[in-house]
Amino acid sequence: MYAFCKNLLKLRLYGGAICAAALLAPAVSTTVASAQGFVQGTCVTNRTTFLSRPDCTQVSSSSFVDIPETSVNVKVGGANPTCVIVAFSALVNPEPDETMVVRARIAGIGAGDPDDVAFGPGSGKLDTRATQFIFRNVPPGNHTLQMQYRINAGGSGDSVRLCEPTLVVHHR
Repeated sequence: MYAFCKNLLKLRLYGGAICAAALLAPAVSTTVASAQGFVQGTCVTNRTTFLSRPDCTQVSSSSFVDIPETSVNVKVGGANPTCVIVAFSALVNPEPDETMVVRARIAGIGAGDPDDVAFGPGSGKLDTRATQFIFRNVPPGNHTLQMQYRINAGGSGDSVRLCEPTLVVHHR
């Protein structure tokens, strides 16, 4: 943050105000639920943990199982609970009558919001899919985040391939 502010101060006109606001902004999470059932909120994230793999895995389970090598350790800072935002993308090849379902879980906390996301139905060829998950009120400390998947098989296939997963976790 210091280097960022040092460069902004060279702008003279607005740099100091932007820098002061960034440094004084509280690292808190605010969540507001609406009457329509959706959730809206804000939180401060200043750290990013990520991983990307160049290989493929197969899933044939109709129950959630861990996606291999998509576990990341996240250290949430601060003194109060905050949010953790997870972005996940991969190439998947479900057939037209099947879907792959993915979810993000933090040990001891549970699944993110939404609970899970369907990747499919597909074309049978590798297609890019991406989604995001939000965890609210994650307490400070060390946490393990794990991506999981399962399939809803139709008539033509009994497994789905997932390739080149990328996981980006924004946290405080």
